[in-house]
Amino acid sequence: DGPLQLGWKHSGMTSDFIAEVMALPYSRSRKDYVQAHHDIGYLSNELIENAVKFRQPGEILIEAGIFDGTFLIRVKNTIDGVTSSRFQLLLHRLQSKDPGELLLEQIETNAISAASGSGLGLLTLLSDYDAKMAWAFEGNN
Repeated sequence: DGPLQLGWKHSGMTSDFIAEVMALPYSRSRKDYVQAHHDIGYLSNELIENAVKFRQPGEILIEAGIFDGTFLIRVKNTIDGVTSSRFQLLLHRLQSKDPGELLLEQIETNAISAASGSGLGLLTLLSDYDAKMAWAFEGNN
């Protein structure tokens, strides 16, 4: 909990740490290591920043690992009902078209609109990094 800027600073530090540790298996080749570090860091940072930006007060759980050469990350946080509904609409839109097409459309929309919350980070992960993502929404019990 705290100011958004501090949360984003911690997000960057956490992403860098995850990238550093998870890229170690690729350290035999400088090129592979640099690529893995960059990709893992970018992906981690996008997901953690979203959790920080849209969270309710409380913990953010981050689990990361490599399984069969594939980087896996799970970020778990609590959000309010209104944010959850808006996010689920965004996810529905993300599944409606090719991510590359949606990315171009959103870039064009952003160029003519002052609105924020565009989903560009998620679209970039889906389009440029071919990331596979899933979300689970649980109600408060």
